[in-house]
Amino acid sequence: LAATPPGSYLITRSSDPNLCYFDALDSVEVLELNRAIFSFDPSYCKNAGIIAPTITQLPPPDSSGFRGYFAITAPPSIAVIDSTSGEFDTRIHPNGAYLVEYFPSNGCSVIESSSIIVDPEPDAGISYSLDTFCTSSNPEVPTLNDPSLMGTFVEPTGNLTFNPTNGNITFSSSDPGGPYTITFNAIDTNGCTAVGTDEITLLGLSAAAVSFSRDSVCSNSGTLIPQYDNGVLAGTFVNASLTV
Repeated sequence: LAATPPGSYLITRSSDPNLCYFDALDSVEVLELNRAIFSFDPSYCKNAGIIAPTITQLPPPDSSGFRGYFAITAPPSIAVIDSTSGEFDTRIHPNGAYLVEYFPSNGCSVIESSSIIVDPEPDAGISYSLDTFCTSSNPEVPTLNDPSLMGTFVEPTGNLTFNPTNGNITFSSSDPGGPYTITFNAIDTNGCTAVGTDEITLLGLSAAAVSFSRDSVCSNSGTLIPQYDNGVLAGTFVNASLTV
């Protein structure tokens, strides 16, 4: 029957070897299979949202107008799918594979299936070694939580000398200020995207302003204490001729 087209067929038998008459009659009706033909894409990103199958065919409705329904049969009890449209929300389901089947409502039916694979969201986290840098600091690239990710780096103010390919910051030619937010727009090998950020503050160099109470002193004047300015708190004094 699998190779027989749907339709009505008359079955006859004859005991006459010359086939001049037939002594038995019967009829058989081969019904068309009720089936749904549908498919999902090979895989979906975690943040894809609501997805739906491509439906090529649905079975004919029964006397009440009901055709059948979609259901997830593996893994059971942890997934939700719209039984009528087959819509599925990737954002609320764990990563992994789901088997979707369509159950026709009546007649000769075939249960068809397709799979949904939800890929994990990339870990786009980035971090610089410090929260605060000086303009005298060496250039630095951020550390990626997942070094296999590709993507671009963005710093919207334009105040940092910044490489959008690897996130390298040249502090010596950047403007002091902040906090500056550096954003990493990441993409993995499955085409899934994610965003990571880090913040830094850049401090400028202060002129080392220091003064003594007198410009000239006697050798027996004792110890002179310097006065600091411009936010200088401490430092190292060097003079080859004086004891400092």
